[in-house]
Parts: sequence; structure tokens; C-alpha cells
Amino acid sequence: MLTTDDDSLAEKTRFLRDHAMSPAKRYWHTEVGFNYRITNLQAAVGVAQMERIEEFIQRKRWIAQTYNDGLCGVRGVVLPPEAAWAKSVY
Repeated sequence: MLTTDDDSLAEKTRFLRDHAMSPAKRYWHTEVGFNYRITNLQAAVGVAQMERIEEFIQRKRWIAQTYNDGLCGVRGVVLPPEAAWAKSVY
């Protein structure tokens, strides 16, 4: 599942997810695409998980902090910071 607020990115990903098939000519492919359409069941699971996204993010942050606490001070180990551009990405 992909979410974005970038209209051009959304349009491009919709194009690629359907095998990059030309909207003007069926079964004509102007570039390499993919079959990334999800089923109704997968979509339902994704919606249900998005309703719990804050819980998932909190858990991931707790896991990251546990690693940070346990590994800080270990020579040769450099712990990654949380990405500034996304929630809970390490």
C-alpha cells in the first residue's frame, strides 16, 4: 500500500501498478510496469492497520529505543537515527 499527498507521484504509481499499460491503447506498454494491484482483502487489512498506525509507530519507537539502550557504548556499533522525513523509520 502506498500513501502520498504528491499528485504526480500518485499518478505515476497508478500507471506503473497496472503493468504501465497505455491509457490510450489497451495492452500497449510504453515502459516496464508491474502488477502491484492489491486484492479487496489486502485493502481491507491495510485500512484496518491504518486505523492503528499510531499504535504501530509507538511500538516501533519502543523497539528502537530498546536497541539504542542495549547497544549504546558498544565499540564499533553505530545506531541509526530516526529518519527526519518519516515517522518511525530507522
